[in-house]
Amino acid sequence: MPWINTSDSASAGVGVIEGPGTDTSSSANVTRVVTDSGTTRLKTYEPETRTIRITDESRFTTAAGDADLEIQLMNATQDLGTFTEIFEITAHRTMIFDGSEDFLATWALHNGNENVTRAEWFVRENRSHSVEIPIIEYRDVTLENVILEDVTPEDVTPEDVTPEDVTPDNVTLEGATPGEVAREDVVLEPATVREPYIAGTEMVEQSWAEWVPFTPDGQTLNAGETRLFKVVYTKPAEIGQVDINTAPVFRGVECPEMTWWSTAWTSRVPVTVANPPSIDGYPHREVVAFRTGMQS
Repeated sequence: MPWINTSDSASAGVGVIEGPGTDTSSSANVTRVVTDSGTTRLKTYEPETRTIRITDESRFTTAAGDADLEIQLMNATQDLGTFTEIFEITAHRTMIFDGSEDFLATWALHNGNENVTRAEWFVRENRSHSVEIPIIEYRDVTLENVILEDVTPEDVTPEDVTPEDVTPDNVTLEGATPGEVAREDVVLEPATVREPYIAGTEMVEQSWAEWVPFTPDGQTLNAGETRLFKVVYTKPAEIGQVDINTAPVFRGVECPEMTWWSTAWTSRVPVTVANPPSIDGYPHREVVAFRTGMQS
């Protein structure tokens, strides 16, 4: 699977998520990106919907539907050793993916000792499987001279005896008064029941949706088509605070705005200093507006 490890892929002003990460900034941002192939693309980020839209600069308009590719973060989950992001990706024009600029993954370790060792991409799709199933058939079984004292509740269940199997004609009580009929005196006539048994097996084709490894080279996403993709970052487990900025890459454009892998923080927002002081190396005061959930 293609992946890239960069030590400086996180940029200032990048927001992230609740959970691990949604960016909680309040307005869409448009970024102009010149890719390694020399193509200029525009990236629009909408934090409220966790959606990024990417299009060539020559085709860019303010209409969302004019984007080449639309990527929405659906879920982000982490544990000690893996971080998984699931994206719903829609093509607004037919896209033929290139492994040199599509479905890559970059990251930057900010805190912790163990870095990401690999990132793998998967696609959600229906796959057909041959499944061996049993063939169930039924056979008639005759119960001969069944005496009630020989029959325990485990021997006869409701499904074994139908109303047709036992009728008043089957039970002989002639010459007996209610006081004379004991349990051991009542004998059932032979009865026939249907018993299921496995006669063999057969192979059938069944399909279900599953995650399968995805390699982008030459793959096509048709105009109007939407599919689910996920990327799984893996690193050695460790104790303590870990902060890794993750940035999937689509159309040669890094997308670090959506998520980060953090064991200590559930969300973050960008803070932009519009008029920094001209003297470096000296501390100065910055007032940051309080947001619900902020740590001290």
